[in-house]
Amino acid sequence: MNWHFLSAGISISVLAFAASALASEADDSRAFIKGCQALHARLVARSNAPETFYETYCLGYLSGFRDEAQLERSGHYCIPSNIPLSTLVGVYVEWADSNRSEWSKPVFATVGRAMAVNYPCRSS
Repeated sequence: MNWHFLSAGISISVLAFAASALASEADDSRAFIKGCQALHARLVARSNAPETFYETYCLGYLSGFRDEAQLERSGHYCIPSNIPLSTLVGVYVEWADSNRSEWSKPVFATVGRAMAVNYPCRSS
């Protein structure tokens, strides 16, 4: 038996499994929201920095979302430039807690909706 083919086959199977797991998570906000909830509790308690992958993911994602909103005024949401990241996490968690039916949607959709509801653009 050629071990190179067997090894390659196993590697491809592992990669396919990992890709499908990540793809299913990308279609759903549940784990992201739970990470944001844990991070928010930590921030309210003035505890240590994020401890889990999803807490860090929440912090990084919302930070990037806030920065992108400053560069690209989409008209869907207008996040103030001086808003603390801890406030943004709290706003998202509060929205998510009130909109549990949205948790099955992708992260970009739930974050975008939460920001549009809480930081709508004012027409001039």
